[in-house]
Amino acid sequence: SPIHVFATTTSSSPDMEFFFMKKSASAIQKKLPSNIQLTTIKVLSVDQQTTTFLIRLSHGYGRGESDLLSSPVLINLADLFLYFEILSVKEKTLTGNRDLSEWLDTKMKWQNDLNSNHADIINGRYAIMINPMEIRTFEVQVQNAG
Repeated sequence: SPIHVFATTTSSSPDMEFFFMKKSASAIQKKLPSNIQLTTIKVLSVDQQTTTFLIRLSHGYGRGESDLLSSPVLINLADLFLYFEILSVKEKTLTGNRDLSEWLDTKMKWQNDLNSNHADIINGRYAIMINPMEIRTFEVQVQNAG
């Protein structure tokens, strides 16, 4: 389903002006795989040079539900932004209020804890693995266009 965005811009970039003048537009560069949903995209802060978003991506299938769609999916966060360049990515807890690495360091360790694949920004790129039935939350800082 479409995401409706209402925004003002002071950008002098012709690309940005064209983007906001269209009746319908997408800031997503590539189509997401059919088993991945962009659950949340929220602007956390905006200043002259940067914008910070809270992004949640979720995998819509459980293990064994589908031979093809129940597989883990590798997503490049840079593909989500058509008009922005990513400056930094921090994985957050599901609620978005704490850095995931900080939470993992302070949580109680159980004997049966399995290591998950969190904080896996691969090869310095913004590629993340999303496993079946997983929801992952990120704070993404981007450089404003224009």
